[in-house]
Amino acid sequence: MPDFGAFGIPDGKQARRPDMLLAAPAAKESWRGKRNGELKETMGIELNEKRPGGTIDSWCGKCKLMLAHTIEAMVGDKPARVHCNTCQSQHAYKASEPGRTSGRTQTGKPRQSRYKVLLNESNNAEAARSYSPKETYQPGDVLKHPNFGLGVTTAVKDGTKIEVLFEGGVKLLIHGQ
Repeated sequence: MPDFGAFGIPDGKQARRPDMLLAAPAAKESWRGKRNGELKETMGIELNEKRPGGTIDSWCGKCKLMLAHTIEAMVGDKPARVHCNTCQSQHAYKASEPGRTSGRTQTGKPRQSRYKVLLNESNNAEAARSYSPKETYQPGDVLKHPNFGLGVTTAVKDGTKIEVLFEGGVKLLIHGQ
């Protein structure tokens, strides 16, 4: 009688057909009759476990779908690199389709820019002084520049320069000369 190895194949011979392979005794647990969330164990390996080798749903940029991926690398407890089980491409883990928010929606009104907040805080926006390099300014002063428009002084630097926030950005101007 021939000596059969662990997989039911006579020693020294290879199986040529898949139906010639017999399951190892530890792999007899069946998936039949189990619901989707219960497809977990086969030969002691948990399939949906978040660890390298486990599977996870991720956005595949090549397939343009949310598909099952195998985790290849982790950073802490989060997957970092995965490869698609469909097209075999390797990429960074993406939990959702790019461009979609993750369940959170913006509520309320959008945040005001720093320029508008400072302009609203300074009550004398209507009485803005015309900018002149000869005058001196303090933080919070509102001034009107011929090129940059309405601005709010945010800081005095070196006693001869002021930092002014205009709608187009911050400018460094001279003063008191």
